[in-house]
Amino acid sequence: MFVLLMAARTIAADAIPAPPRALARPEILLGWIDSLGNLKYDAVTSADWILSYRTPSSTIKTPALRLTIKSGFPQSWEPELLSSEGATVISPPRKGHTGMVVELRSTRATLRYRFTDSKEDFHEISLVIRVEMKNVFTFSTPECEKMGLRLAVQRNEAKHLYLGVSCIENADSIDLYFFRSEDSKWNPNMDIAKSDPENKATEFKFRILIPKEEVIYSKAILAGGTADEAGGLTEYAILYTPKIPPQRFYASAGVGPTVYKTYRESATGVNLTQYSMTGKVSAGYRLIPKVLDVAFNMFGNLFTLSHSPTAFPDGSELPPARFYGINGRIGYRLPIDLGATEFLFLTGWYFWGMTVTAPSPASTYGVKQLNGPQLFFMVSRTAKGQIGYWGHTKLALISDRVRLNDIRNREIAIGGGVQLSAKQKNPFALTLDIAHARFFNDDNGMTLLSISVGVQKNIW
Repeated sequence: MFVLLMAARTIAADAIPAPPRALARPEILLGWIDSLGNLKYDAVTSADWILSYRTPSSTIKTPALRLTIKSGFPQSWEPELLSSEGATVISPPRKGHTGMVVELRSTRATLRYRFTDSKEDFHEISLVIRVEMKNVFTFSTPECEKMGLRLAVQRNEAKHLYLGVSCIENADSIDLYFFRSEDSKWNPNMDIAKSDPENKATEFKFRILIPKEEVIYSKAILAGGTADEAGGLTEYAILYTPKIPPQRFYASAGVGPTVYKTYRESATGVNLTQYSMTGKVSAGYRLIPKVLDVAFNMFGNLFTLSHSPTAFPDGSELPPARFYGINGRIGYRLPIDLGATEFLFLTGWYFWGMTVTAPSPASTYGVKQLNGPQLFFMVSRTAKGQIGYWGHTKLALISDRVRLNDIRNREIAIGGGVQLSAKQKNPFALTLDIAHARFFNDDNGMTLLSISVGVQKNIW
């Protein structure tokens, strides 16, 4: 068999970036063999990595190794392709012109031809092609790079022909097309194999929401891999890097009505319903980007809209209360990669209090101040071109002294928000918070249910 060792070059017009030299130099072995195993003709080739349509009905280009072959059989022979495996004939040999172009999508390919000579005799000859890879050729198209996406190969021990990804941007999402050569399988240890357990497809489509710049850090958002026939594996991840990294300091402010549906107090018998306008301020700093955040939040009643009852049972005046709270938290971004979605787990200290301006001693009531540790979990979704939203839950142990083992005195809260615009950099958002608190000691006790809605805007 004629053996040719050569470097596969990259055609820039076909949009495959030039690979490292070590990966771009497969050894190509080829020759024409007759039915008796005899070598009939020599061949000379050139090789190019390209992107092309696999079939006329294909809608997306896939990679291939294009070989240009110049054969030495007589120009008077008429060729007929009988079968092909692992290769597509782009420009077939024809009578009077013995050159041909084929595209490989496997390291093993066979093209079986029947030639008719001038005497009408038949000659069955096969073109056998073998490509020896040092490593899998991997690539991501320039379109992916423009979107801040690239294929990060973490393990490359397989020896099949190629592995790649193409990216198509939609209004608010990106379609990722993963390609593997025909001489490979999906890595059985990866989730991508669950979608095609029998390895029938060499292409896999996955849609992700575009993370919103200035909110999401560089992160791996999708993992996968391939395997060759001998069990050699590749592992990769799609790495997203925003063009504008998030700033480390952030802040927001909001205002809205709060309904204190029921405030009950054991010592005085107060059973209060109150409507107040509440202001909120939040700020945070990313201590360790992508890992650790410090956050601060403060809320308080600006003024009271109404309250009832307005008098104690004995007729003395029942003044409104002013409620406030301060949260200090340090948070860890959970290593769960879902593109535009992030998860945070925070812990810290919670201060809660109320003040009552009583016109006389008979009108005095209220629990002055409570505090304690808190656990806080938050999930947020901020995708480019889509309205963002978030939700959170909180559990705080509250007491008038430091007590960490009494879960009866606690505040449980849930809340969230949704942005009002998908186009603005810092849009307004509607927020909702619901909290239920209870506290009892030897002298007094209270329960409180509050529901707060508001409008919030990032100010930094």
